[in-house]
Amino acid sequence: MRLRPFFFIFIIVSTVSCTAPRTIINSGKTTPKGNVAGGYHYSLNFSTQTVVLLKDIVVDNVNSLAKKDSISFDANFENINKGAVAYQLDPIKSANEFYLKYGILKRWDAGVKISGNAKGLETQFQFLGPTGKFDVETPHRVYGSVALQYTTQSQSLPSILGKIQSRLGYNFKRQDFLLPLIFSYSIGNEEKFGALSIGGAVNYSIINYSTTPIDIYNIDKTKLEAQKYKQEYMSFGLFANLKLGYKYVYLLPSLSMFYQNYGEYHLLNGNTTKLKGFTFIPGLGINFNIGKASQSK
Repeated sequence: MRLRPFFFIFIIVSTVSCTAPRTIINSGKTTPKGNVAGGYHYSLNFSTQTVVLLKDIVVDNVNSLAKKDSISFDANFENINKGAVAYQLDPIKSANEFYLKYGILKRWDAGVKISGNAKGLETQFQFLGPTGKFDVETPHRVYGSVALQYTTQSQSLPSILGKIQSRLGYNFKRQDFLLPLIFSYSIGNEEKFGALSIGGAVNYSIINYSTTPIDIYNIDKTKLEAQKYKQEYMSFGLFANLKLGYKYVYLLPSLSMFYQNYGEYHLLNGNTTKLKGFTFIPGLGINFNIGKASQSK
């Protein structure tokens, strides 16, 4: 029985997966020296390119192809190959993100982040605005920072595509460098009640991928061989987040949007496909601050 495209997308989004962590929840104010900040954030990753190609996969019945002793690389299977590549580059998935940051110096913090099986390091430098504690009055409400995040991970296919993963033999590993420029407006003195943050970001991705196809044949009956490739691409995005709470606990709704030209990728039969599109990342989380900020006028 054929699955409806929207139902298939619901199945994917309902499961937890690894995505390149591009949810930006920082404000322009860094974690004060000696303080600890951390929290949890849940986000959804919607890629327009992946939605289009996964719809083709559903229509062409992945399940029936996975059961065949041998597979001919025809137009239907080419759609599956393109969909698998698109999914591993930018999944339609949810992500559970945990993070912890520490104020190293007056305007500089650093921390760690885990999102699915993606593991990362993050650092942020504040170039605009005060760095005082909540009870030290300041007329300044605008903050500015620049941050750098590095993450590394391996990708996996969703459950329905996982049925042909053993046949495709795909192995994706990626590294991402995210550079956001963040400006925020403090709600209350020194973000006592939270902040509204906006900004732009650039993400640089390095993709290493290989295939080991099993019993998949070209139209001319030649067996497809193992391949190994590397690709790099840039993403450009805008983001906004709202921090609402009181002193030590805050609720954090967020939204990020990225556009990327993923570049050209090799299919199993030696052909190539070019992929590009928008990615939307809404999210909601909770943030905790621990410790007292050092006084600074």
